Amino acid sequence: MQNNDLSNKGAQAIAIRVEDTLLKMPKRGIVDKLLPDTLYFNKVTFDKRVLRLLYTLYRRTDFNVYLLVSKNLEKGVKNFLAEKDIAFTSFLVVDSEIDIALYLNSEFIKYYVDSDFIRRNRVPSSGCLSPSELETIINKIGRASCRERVYG
Repeated sequence: MQNNDLSNKGAQAIAIRVEDTLLKMPKRGIVDKLLPDTLYFNKVTFDKRVLRLLYTLYRRTDFNVYLLVSKNLEKGVKNFLAEKDIAFTSFLVVDSEIDIALYLNSEFIKYYVDSDFIRRNRVPSSGCLSPSELETIINKIGRASCRERVYG
């Protein structure tokens, strides 16, 4: 809703990479590959900074927040996050960086957030961000919405 008028414009979307960005996942050795996913995911921890950004995005902005996960980790990640109280819109499952580029170029998602510099640079788009860059954008959005409320 803008200026008390209903809008049929959909909210923009942000995709946050789960592995190595939201979740700190230890490298899977030979023994870990033999273990069931539940035992491997006991070693996984959250990146508290990215988790805070995720909550801020979900609760204080108009963005749809998607968690982007690789196809080979889909089942384990979904089971792990089902037990946690994490606020997000939905999952996006990808096979490769090409899928991410397609999402960005089709404007389904506006930004893709990934901590891995090499993986982020494999996606040919200006919508690829590090968590630090996302934090800057969130701060700008917050200041703009505060000014809008005050000065109307």
